[in-house]
Amino acid sequence: MLGQIKKLKYRKIIISGLGMLLLTHLLILYTQFLLAGGRPGHFYYPWDAPFWMLIVCGISILITFVIHQKTQHPQKPASRYVQTLLVSTLLFMLISNTWFITTENIIFGKPMNYNALIVGNLLFLIIHLVVGNTFLSYYSLNKLHQTQVTLLETQKVASEHQLEQLKKQISPHFLFNNLNVLSSLIHTNTDTADVFLDKFSGLYRYILQSRDQELVSLAKELNFLEDYMFLIRQRFDNSYLLNIANHITQPEQYLVIPTTLQQLIENAIKHNEALPDKPLKINISINQNEAQISNVLKPKKFPLPSTKTGLVNIQKQYQLLTQKNVQVHQTSEQFLVIVPLIKLNTNL
Repeated sequence: MLGQIKKLKYRKIIISGLGMLLLTHLLILYTQFLLAGGRPGHFYYPWDAPFWMLIVCGISILITFVIHQKTQHPQKPASRYVQTLLVSTLLFMLISNTWFITTENIIFGKPMNYNALIVGNLLFLIIHLVVGNTFLSYYSLNKLHQTQVTLLETQKVASEHQLEQLKKQISPHFLFNNLNVLSSLIHTNTDTADVFLDKFSGLYRYILQSRDQELVSLAKELNFLEDYMFLIRQRFDNSYLLNIANHITQPEQYLVIPTTLQQLIENAIKHNEALPDKPLKINISINQNEAQISNVLKPKKFPLPSTKTGLVNIQKQYQLLTQKNVQVHQTSEQFLVIVPLIKLNTNL
């Protein structure tokens, strides 16, 4: 499907280019006919004109593209459009005149023909106004379309993420499992039950508070992990252990997408076997650029069905919100995910 879309896109570009070239030829032929005054003997159109026309059109498009990239006013597309067209026209005419004078007078040694220079300028101006303006219109509309598609995709992923977080908040399995653990602790260890209830409420409070936020501080995320891992240790009798190696002194100055680290830990627990006497160690190593979450692979004998949407969703969120990639590396022995950290600009 993607290949077909690319073929259609390239075909559209080729057809548009040929159309511009044909239209330019017709305009120049008409101009030459007017200049000849309808006299056949004065009409001249060289055989190699299509070749040179292709080069001139290419130069016009290249100049327009370069000027457009360097022009400011991204929030004012109309001003940027006019500025690009004016500056590119002046630059194109300068290059065209330099080329015309160099080839006619210096290379071929012909005397200066001002009538030919005026006619040449008129033809070059027609070419650039048609080709440059058409390219600029097509390029601007295409960029606008890409921006709209990206915006819609961002909104879709954000909506999916919010829905996923809402599902987690009301997940009956997670809720009932932890309530069962709490019920058991109340009868066996009331002190631990009090702590469990406090951590449990803190976890849900964090999810509720962060569900509408795109980014949260790394410090808050790490505190959230402590509450989450306390519940996990109680539920699985210390079969899953978390080791955090934090190499930064101010985690509050770094940002992550909410519940990212927790989802990766949950993913490790979901897919790996562990026992109290053979616990699974989940390691998080944090430096100034990234957080590395890794664990030794111990696949469950009867794995739960997985669509891998959670990990894919995390990758999409980081790409769209931060333009950074979440890296996933898996070997026969280890599973590693590298999450980029966003540094707060403290100079503002």
